[in-house]
Amino acid sequence: MKKKYLLIILLLIFIEFFNLANFAKAFYSRLNFLETDKEIYYINDEIKINASWELFYNTDTEIVYVQIQIFNHFNKIIWNSSKYNEVGSFEEIWILDLENLNISLSNYSNILQIKFFSFYFHIDSTNTAFNFLETIEIKIIKRELFCELTGFKDRLKFGENLKFVTRFYDNSLESVLNLVNQTVSFKIDSNNLTLYQYNHTLNETGMTSIFISSFTHLNLGPNYLIFTLVNNKIYNDSKFVYEIFIEKNPIFINILRFKDNLTKREDLEITLFYYYFFNNTLKPLNNQSIELKIFENKSLLFINEYRTDKLGILTINLTHDFFDIKQKSKDLLVNFNFNGTYFFENKTIELRLKITELLNSKSQNSLEINILPISIVLVVISIVLSFVIIKKKHKNETLLSELVIRY
Repeated sequence: MKKKYLLIILLLIFIEFFNLANFAKAFYSRLNFLETDKEIYYINDEIKINASWELFYNTDTEIVYVQIQIFNHFNKIIWNSSKYNEVGSFEEIWILDLENLNISLSNYSNILQIKFFSFYFHIDSTNTAFNFLETIEIKIIKRELFCELTGFKDRLKFGENLKFVTRFYDNSLESVLNLVNQTVSFKIDSNNLTLYQYNHTLNETGMTSIFISSFTHLNLGPNYLIFTLVNNKIYNDSKFVYEIFIEKNPIFINILRFKDNLTKREDLEITLFYYYFFNNTLKPLNNQSIELKIFENKSLLFINEYRTDKLGILTINLTHDFFDIKQKSKDLLVNFNFNGTYFFENKTIELRLKITELLNSKSQNSLEINILPISIVLVVISIVLSFVIIKKKHKNETLLSELVIRY
């Protein structure tokens, strides 16, 4: 009985060995090459896979096929080719659109594995064999987005407007590619606040026109213009940030009338013209308060406020009685200060004024005393000369008459 069981076991082992021998003899699978046209792809590229293999097996008793499989970074199949079970030598090319593979990019890139899969199953037994004959890796990345501004200025006077054109493009290709019909988010931030936000749609040239007003869209000081491409998996989520600085309008002053040397009997008359430029046009600074201060040796002598008229003219008239001149001369500093507004810069102008006395009394009396005798002498000389000239002329006439009578 034991011999009978032993004989059956040996028979089964022989049959299994025979089957394995037939399997080893019949099944043959070989990969000649597996390759792609590149190693790095953009997310919207096409990938070209090329493979060559040899496959031989018993089609009556065996199930065999080969297949191309693509795995993502989670080791999950995201694409596979058809099953190729024909006997013989083959070469095949597959062209895939990566956008259709539902690839999620972490940190703007992803690694995919392309595997050549070989499968074997024997119908008359439970023998199953599969293997990845080769694995290659490719890298998928997003495209780089570029932004170009035309007509942009990074400094504006408060009150000015700015119009410029933005162009978004991709220069990673051999020929520059403009973004068409894409949505771009545009916002303006200042002092950690969003002052303005709007979504723009790019035209057929990848451009859009931007208009901003420093009155309504911007603050004084630094402002940040931020452009972001919205809901796009092809390009990196790049932010393009541009700074624009808004400054107050400077004030200019022209001196229309001012005499820097006065005598104590002269009034102080000053006329100033205040103006600024708005959008390259001269504008008078009308109806604005100007503070006048007059100093002597850093001591304040006078302070008052005046206003410019509708033409931007400031007129000051201080009578000579204001200046109490006891010494020979007085040096003064005349200070005009405009404190500025939200719209205008501060502006200060300083004028130096020298006031002197008239000639002193001694000098004046001496001059009057000296002038009087000189005037008398000149008059006497003139009379004497006139008398001499008349007498000489009369004498000449007498001699001539005498001569005529004689003849």
